[in-house]
Amino acid sequence: MLRRIRLITAAFVALWLCGSSPNSASAEDRYFLVVFGSQSTPLVPRFTHTWATVIKTTRPCRWHPLEIAEVNTISWLPANLNVRPLALRPEVGANYDLATTIQAMSATGQRITYWGPFEIDSKFHQRFLEHKTKLEGGSVFYKAVDSIYAPQDGTVSNCIHAVSDLDRDHDRGYYSELSRIGEAASEFIVISLAQGKQIDAQLPQPWLAEHIGLTASPPPANGTAKPLPK
Repeated sequence: MLRRIRLITAAFVALWLCGSSPNSASAEDRYFLVVFGSQSTPLVPRFTHTWATVIKTTRPCRWHPLEIAEVNTISWLPANLNVRPLALRPEVGANYDLATTIQAMSATGQRITYWGPFEIDSKFHQRFLEHKTKLEGGSVFYKAVDSIYAPQDGTVSNCIHAVSDLDRDHDRGYYSELSRIGEAASEFIVISLAQGKQIDAQLPQPWLAEHIGLTASPPPANGTAKPLPK
């Protein structure tokens, strides 16, 4: 009898700790954004890139630490990875995951810098996933310079605008690739999102970077976390 009481008590404690309803875990979900920029030295436009990764974390139980549940990346490039800034016509694009992108940028000797991870809300996370799905759906083409000689309806995009399109406050003209590329373009996106209160730039979460491989050796797979300018 005493053993049965103990088992029942343990079951009630487990339900309290982990939540008894299917929706209890969702309250513990948190979301984070990392923005990346890469470029060659000296700066050569075809050896630059801007991309971003979102991380969904969850806490299965009240006593449990945060766990990484999902990692998704928007890294929009030509399908053949050959960036041609002077190309006049759009071409087939492809969205690459984080590991493939880091490997591709490192293979061309680019320095990789990242900002974050910064906390975002669930709406930004959902917007990111929807935009990723659109890019991977075949309706969007790649063009390194999409501000000219390209339709302005979102069906053609470069890597910068594939990320900056997530900004609810500014259009593509604000993020022109004719003004900034590489690290400067990526940093400008971060600053703009922070000014618009779309990311929590005051509380970066560096522990998450390690969990998605950003502190792994050897270089240049390592990113260099850059703080926001004061």
